[in-house]
Amino acid sequence: MMKEPDSKNLRKLGNKIGKQWKAFRADKQNESWEDIDNVINSADLLQISEFRFFQLAYSDWYGADISEKALEPIFTNYMLRETVPHWVRHLARIVISRSKEDALDPRDFNIEYTKCDPELQYTGWGYVILLVLVLILFLVLTAGFEPY
Repeated sequence: MMKEPDSKNLRKLGNKIGKQWKAFRADKQNESWEDIDNVINSADLLQISEFRFFQLAYSDWYGADISEKALEPIFTNYMLRETVPHWVRHLARIVISRSKEDALDPRDFNIEYTKCDPELQYTGWGYVILLVLVLILFLVLTAGFEPY
């Protein structure tokens, strides 16, 4: 006959393993999360997406552009496995350091912001007004409705 395990000892062992696992993950995550935070903050400071930041970092490090198709597996690895390539880490540190020195200029990284076309802006506002009018009409028509 097999002896039933003591639940108190199993609980202690489980707690011990859990604490060790959490400590291991915390050490591992602190390193990767610091890099990830740097990437997120750098992209935010430059007002670009993280994917665009990866393209920018590759271009800065290797001196050549990378296609979206070639960058996709690298970026997927970053998103799913929290792995930041060395060339992205390098540019993120530069951006953050310049930001702290108050010397960050997106034009230094060949980032140009485009202004919205005024005609497109007016069209957008037209759609917003139209949607508000349709909503008001809907509310007026359904205000007196009584279900059967």
